[in-house]
Amino acid sequence: MLSRLIDLGHARVYTIPNSSFMQTHLEYALQASRLAETELRERERRLQISLDAAKVGYWDWDIQTGEVRWSDNLEQIHGQEPGSFQGTFDSFLEGVHPDDRQRVLDMVRQALHGGGIYEIEYRTLTAEGGIKWLEARGHVIRDDSGEPKWMSGLCMDATERHCFQEQLRRTQRLESLGLLAGGIAHDFNNLLATILGNASLALNAVPALSRAAPMLRDVISASERAAQLTRRLLAYAGKDQPTTTPTDLTEFVREMAPLLRTSIPKLVNLSLDLEEDLPLVRADQAQLQQVLMNLVINGAEAIPERTPGEVAVTIRSRPLLPDDLRTAIIPIEFPAPEYVELNVCDNGSGMDSSTAARIFDPFFTTKFTGRGLGLSAVLGIIGGHGGTIKVQSSPGLGTCFTVFLPAAPSAERHDRAGVAARIDRGSGIILVVDDEPDICEMVRRALEDNGYDVLLAFDGVEAVRRVSEHAGIRAAVLDFAMPAMGGDAAASLIREVRPDLPILFSSGYAQHDAEPACLEGGRSAFLQKPYDVARLLDALGRLLDN
Repeated sequence: MLSRLIDLGHARVYTIPNSSFMQTHLEYALQASRLAETELRERERRLQISLDAAKVGYWDWDIQTGEVRWSDNLEQIHGQEPGSFQGTFDSFLEGVHPDDRQRVLDMVRQALHGGGIYEIEYRTLTAEGGIKWLEARGHVIRDDSGEPKWMSGLCMDATERHCFQEQLRRTQRLESLGLLAGGIAHDFNNLLATILGNASLALNAVPALSRAAPMLRDVISASERAAQLTRRLLAYAGKDQPTTTPTDLTEFVREMAPLLRTSIPKLVNLSLDLEEDLPLVRADQAQLQQVLMNLVINGAEAIPERTPGEVAVTIRSRPLLPDDLRTAIIPIEFPAPEYVELNVCDNGSGMDSSTAARIFDPFFTTKFTGRGLGLSAVLGIIGGHGGTIKVQSSPGLGTCFTVFLPAAPSAERHDRAGVAARIDRGSGIILVVDDEPDICEMVRRALEDNGYDVLLAFDGVEAVRRVSEHAGIRAAVLDFAMPAMGGDAAASLIREVRPDLPILFSSGYAQHDAEPACLEGGRSAFLQKPYDVARLLDALGRLLDN
């Protein structure tokens, strides 16, 4: 029923719902309100789940009162218990890393007095004493007069991303330095090949009692030492292919212990903790000796002079953990099931983070003397073995190097007997191919002095033409790295003309650069530059015999 009120003077009729009708509408309104509140709470719950999953916290700052409020997530990111944060801007600033506080303050001022956007990445000190990288974003809310009133925003833990980016930058830097080091070593080896080859030729040409003989021997000795230096550069660049044999790392370190102890000061104690029955690793033992010597000597030199100290070497086996992969210097995309871990730790002076970040760079050294190639060579050797390395160091707390070498799934012990070099007079035509005229001339002299006839070519195209024109060529000495046409491409074309022609490859790099062409039975061999006349003749003679 509707009651009616008639205003006769204005001829208008007002209809007023009765109480039952109003109650129904009120119930509908309350129900809609409850649904909206439920939906709002569900959205808030989903938002909180998303923030938790993304490890994101939110904050707001009342600029007028100075009060700062953090969400529970943000307190957890900082390593604090929920509700423990003392909510002031000053207390927030105290938790920022001292080196980043000024940047944070500058960004806050810029947001307040500029565009109103706050965006920064900085380090914070956690309640446990650690350091985390945080990424914060916020927006300034102003009052009607334009004065900043409020700032609020989000903050997330960026530590893992920052570490990954830092590892990527470090890897890219090491790769570029490796390319530089490898290029320098290759070119230097070409120069040394000329020096060493001609010096050995001259030594053979002068009487044994000549005054020039000891001088030439000194030149040869210095050239060989320089060749060892370039091997370190090639090892850093990862271009010095190791000759691996199955190795018991525990037994290897135990056998090296007397040499290691005589290489460090008497006040420094060398302690060994070597796990037995470890899986074997495939390793170049000469390179592995270089790694161990470098790490132990570096550890001993980190201990102040005339001060007792200790260098501890420990060995065990275990898989790589996620933290190992995150902090390793050499990234490993597909880890092996098991690794043998070699730790070399000292209680010396330690390093700050800036020094530790550069210790593997070639020519970087903190010593008064030295070339700074020891640890860079270590890095290249470990990478060449499919392993990785990480470093932990703090000023005053010493340094620990951890080397991981992949365990061999199965390996057989085998002995390699050394074969004495042979130098026999040869015969026949030898094609010598190298883009360095000095090397071509040196090799020509060496071969002609020992009975061979020599044809020269200075690039791959000319080499292929020479083989096509001269059917009597017995073998080719072929440089692998040449402009226009490299040794691999030239060898492929030469094989089409003379499938049986023996080829002695040579390079300032290491053997693995020539492997695609060298793996053709006994018709190919490899000789790394620099080499003396004896090694050249021995390698060529063996190739011709085969």
